Amino acid sequence: MNMDTFSMTTQEYFDRHGLVLYLSDAAARFGAVQSKRPNLQAVDFLAHYFRDVCARTHTLFREYSFVSATAYNRASFLHNFWKCYKNLLKETEFLSTWDLHSLVQLLCADFPRQLVLDAARITFQGQVNDYLVRFSDFLFAFQLQFYFNEFLQVVAKTYERSATGRNSCRTDNRCQLGASSITGASEDASRMERQQVGSGDPEHESLVGSPANEGPGSILGSQLLRDLLKSENHHISCPPGPVLRDILSKVDRITFDNFVVALSKHDGINNHIGILPNKLIVHSIAAASRRPKSKDL
Repeated sequence: MNMDTFSMTTQEYFDRHGLVLYLSDAAARFGAVQSKRPNLQAVDFLAHYFRDVCARTHTLFREYSFVSATAYNRASFLHNFWKCYKNLLKETEFLSTWDLHSLVQLLCADFPRQLVLDAARITFQGQVNDYLVRFSDFLFAFQLQFYFNEFLQVVAKTYERSATGRNSCRTDNRCQLGASSITGASEDASRMERQQVGSGDPEHESLVGSPANEGPGSILGSQLLRDLLKSENHHISCPPGPVLRDILSKVDRITFDNFVVALSKHDGINNHIGILPNKLIVHSIAAASRRPKSKDL
């Protein structure tokens, strides 16, 4: 247990772990089944409910508002997505965005298609609609896009304000874009930066230091780093500070697109969320499936 836990008030502990959400959800679901099972005891139902929470199965087949409500729920959804579809690495290399969205919808019927498209754009930046996307690359892009969606909205708003010539926005709750997609917010920067930036090869060199970062769609890396590290975004999930420093301290300027690509490729993101295996393992599984099988003599 984190030592900070002992210094928290009850309210702070409940807020950090989203316990009010889970208790409210459990109460609502108990009320829905009690009419069909009048002998069901509340304590038994709560025990079963929180066993599912601990096993990360509580987000299966739930609505998007619940699936995305907490960091733990988002990690649980990624856990189920990987568990259900990891064998696709051995069976297929590319999937269309429609196929990918259909797979996600099997676990969450109202999951926004736009989030899948935004994840696909991380692996192939441009006007992605029904392009084929390498599944091994999509896994990590989808992880970043879904888990840190609110954070990416904040960063996109910073780039949007920079593009219009205004001061960098404060990255606090007044700077959030609500439920809108980051695509619209970063449209100006993306229009200036239409390149394929990921070949799917794990050896592919990161573009954070490339000349593509120069131009009107870019921001000083040091300024962006200061804005993000001084923010008070306790209500949203943010990448660890060392990851942000590692990416932004190595560049003079960086575009929104390349910043997101660098985040998706950084091992610190994967380690922080703790769901997907190491990228080398995932790519090795995918690469093995692409090797021609030797014929029996």
